[in-house]
Amino acid sequence: MSGAPRHAPRSPPRRQGDASRPALPRADASGRACADAGAASAHATADHEGLHDRAHRQHACGAGHRHHHPLHAGRLRPRRARHDRHGLRHRADRQPAGGAGGRHDGPHKLRRAHSCTHGHGDGTGLHHRHHRRVTMRLLHHETLKPVCPACRQTGAEHPLALEAGAVIVEGDVRTGILRCSGPACGKAYPILSGTPILVPDVSSWLAANLHLVLQGEVESEAVESLLGDALGPDAAFNVVRQQQSTYGHDHYGDVFSGGVAAPTGSVRQALAQALAHLPAKAGPSIDLGCAAGRTTFDLAAATGRPALGIDLNWHLLRLGRTVLDDGHVLYPLRRSGNRFERRSARVNLPGAALCDFWIADALALPFAGGTFGYVSAFNVLDCVSRPTALIAEARRVLKAEGGLALSTPFDWATHATPPNEWLDGPAAARAVLQGHFPAPAGAPASGMAQELRLPWHVRLHDNAVVHYEAYVFLASKKDVSSGHQAA
Repeated sequence: MSGAPRHAPRSPPRRQGDASRPALPRADASGRACADAGAASAHATADHEGLHDRAHRQHACGAGHRHHHPLHAGRLRPRRARHDRHGLRHRADRQPAGGAGGRHDGPHKLRRAHSCTHGHGDGTGLHHRHHRRVTMRLLHHETLKPVCPACRQTGAEHPLALEAGAVIVEGDVRTGILRCSGPACGKAYPILSGTPILVPDVSSWLAANLHLVLQGEVESEAVESLLGDALGPDAAFNVVRQQQSTYGHDHYGDVFSGGVAAPTGSVRQALAQALAHLPAKAGPSIDLGCAAGRTTFDLAAATGRPALGIDLNWHLLRLGRTVLDDGHVLYPLRRSGNRFERRSARVNLPGAALCDFWIADALALPFAGGTFGYVSAFNVLDCVSRPTALIAEARRVLKAEGGLALSTPFDWATHATPPNEWLDGPAAARAVLQGHFPAPAGAPASGMAQELRLPWHVRLHDNAVVHYEAYVFLASKKDVSSGHQAA
């Protein structure tokens, strides 16, 4: 969620029932959909929202709940429900490659490439889906060497192999299957529209999100408006548009000139400040909860090395993928009530050649230890069920001398994080960070570098902007036994 949110305005407003913040009308719902056909999807998605920023933190509603009480700003932030998943439980998903009845032969050689003819747009600025590049970059697969996220939870690090039969476009993967090489596992992970789905419990994520992945974009602004009016403000369709509006504006609002008074770029300013105080070390970067992905582009441009953005929210990640695959910024900007305005522009962002976006869980990263030189997690900490586990995972995947930049406004909510897991304020967070980034032998201080406080603005619509003060913590990975940086 970087604008966590993350996962962007990575953080929208807060907690239901907080008297210090005015209640919003129903039309301001920008959490998960909990009504009509979206209810079941929203409930399932809640178990996986560890990576989204704040614009969707509304709790997963049970059957029959349709926002019977006023929504507050904090409800707009996505959060991970407290029930963590622990891998697929369906035997059909665990059959080894090449097993009886298997449809996949041996691992696919990643170097094969087939050409793809690219068509023209339809006048809207978007290419038709079947003409878009939409591919997983083999640069990232070969550099990062992802491992099976389910096996990783048991301590094993079995590489994922791309199976034969994948659709290759200009040397990258449009769709295919990554399969665990572990002899006792063999779990399969799909690549959909160029995006690998690397979460321990693939079944639950797909049950909650596959219909969103498969549905095509609404290419006409007039049709999008008609659908939004017909479905009503509480429908999943409009909940998603609110999320995209909030994060799209913070990540890409600077691309457009005029028309919106609210500040933009809070998450980018946090990254710039973090890099100024804790320069990225050698190695690739990972942006936990990248949301709409602008900080992932910025990381790649600043470091000159591969950068990967991960999130669990398909609709937000798709904004970044559209910029990456099409060179096109496209999102609905909420003006007021249920009225949205489509924002569309062609862009050529620095760092794009070194970026990719995957679906993955910040609490169960599908990578071996010591993979990344830099880890960022902007406004994600208070969006996950186990904040200390996020910090531990960030340290695990850091290389020696690697740096961590983590921000949070400590905007906790019970539907995302159990109260016993809350870190109540900067002192508590600092203590946990110092425990994971201790001082080297003989050094007077811990691996904690510096602590910053930055303003964070979250736009809801033309007449509502929520202002936070986010704490930014910086740390580096050191070897506590020798006084040298950790391996």
